Amino acid sequence: QKGRVEAGRVEGAYTEVAVMYRTNQQSRALEEQFVKNGVPYHLVGATKFYERREVKDILAYLRVLANPQDSNSLLRILNVPTRGIGKATVNTLQEFAE
Repeated sequence: QKGRVEAGRVEGAYTEVAVMYRTNQQSRALEEQFVKNGVPYHLVGATKFYERREVKDILAYLRVLANPQDSNSLLRILNVPTRGIGKATVNTLQEFAE
């Protein structure tokens, strides 16, 4: 018997274990536990939770709220959702901020 899962523990090589789930929303809980427990993992056919555009956008909004000087996060969310702010306006705002 090369490997087995028992009481939340894996015996054997991680390469011999696969976790399958039906919906992408389930990936977050699994990813968090893998990271917390130092388990190497690779997602196939899905985007990691914290790499999803909408998650990055929400985190950028929160960073700007916590630190209004965070220009990288502000640039990410300045036109999300679309507000009709063009590159010329963004460049003008950046020059003004400097």
